[in-house]
This record gives sequence, structure tokens and C-alpha cells, in this order.
Amino acid sequence: MLDLYLRAGSLSKSDPRVEELCRILDALPIHPTRSVSDRIRSADTVVLKLKNFAWLDPDENGGLQNAAKGDIDVWNRYASDRDALDTAVAAIKKDGRLPARLPGESRGSD
Repeated sequence: MLDLYLRAGSLSKSDPRVEELCRILDALPIHPTRSVSDRIRSADTVVLKLKNFAWLDPDENGGLQNAAKGDIDVWNRYASDRDALDTAVAAIKKDGRLPARLPGESRGSD
């Protein structure tokens, strides 16, 4: 979610990038006992998490002042190290058997 926040900031739950992130999180094989119809993250909870990051962002005025320790840890580790964040995101996508590129992202040399 930090990757999305750093790329786009706080978004509304109707933003297609929020729904796409929900789809990605739902596809991760980290909750094998859940029903296929159960959501890991709803659009509302993704938006709240983005607002937690906005509160931690020194360049942002606002956000939610209830960031969890995990949010703070992720922010401190990755917000100023995009290379490490990109590597982490790629590893999560790979382990979840997700495409290396999300719909709408450029292919680079293509």
C-alpha cells in the first residue's frame, strides 16, 4: 500500500487503483483457509491505510493520526528508499504469482 501512496497519494475508494490493489491483496496466497468470496482488504480499508501514510508523510498536511506500529515501521523502512520498496513489491507480486506489471503500467521498452 505504501507503493500506491507514494505514487498517487491519498485516493478515494472509487479510484480504480484502489480496487486493483484490493484485487492484488486478495490474490496473495497468505490466507489459505478463507473463502474465495472473502475480501482481505476492502476499498474502504485501503483508503484508510493510505490516510495513515499521509499522516506519516512530512510533506502532507492531514491524514489519520492512528497509524499502527506496522505502518510506522513500513514508512520508516521504505518511504525514503524507493529501490528497496520496488524490490519488496516485486517479491510480493512474484510470490503471489501476480503479473510483474499491473494493467495500465508501461512496459518500458515496449
